[in-house]
Amino acid sequence: MSSSEGVLRQAWDRASGQCECMRRTHKHFYAPCGRSLRWEKRGEATPGGWQSHQRSVLDGEAASNIEILCLECHDATF
Repeated sequence: MSSSEGVLRQAWDRASGQCECMRRTHKHFYAPCGRSLRWEKRGEATPGGWQSHQRSVLDGEAASNIEILCLECHDATF
């Protein structure tokens, strides 16, 4: 996903640096994953690593349409 740094930062701030995944098929079930993430670790397969995901292609580029996921949740989803 390519989104502007400003929109991505808004989504990051909303997530408070934590994984927002709530997929029921993951081990955390319906509760948020909540894993702590680090801004500078985007795309890195290390502790604190994360990736962003656009929830819907129809909703365009907006912070509300971006999900912040730890790499474990991201990889398990996509």
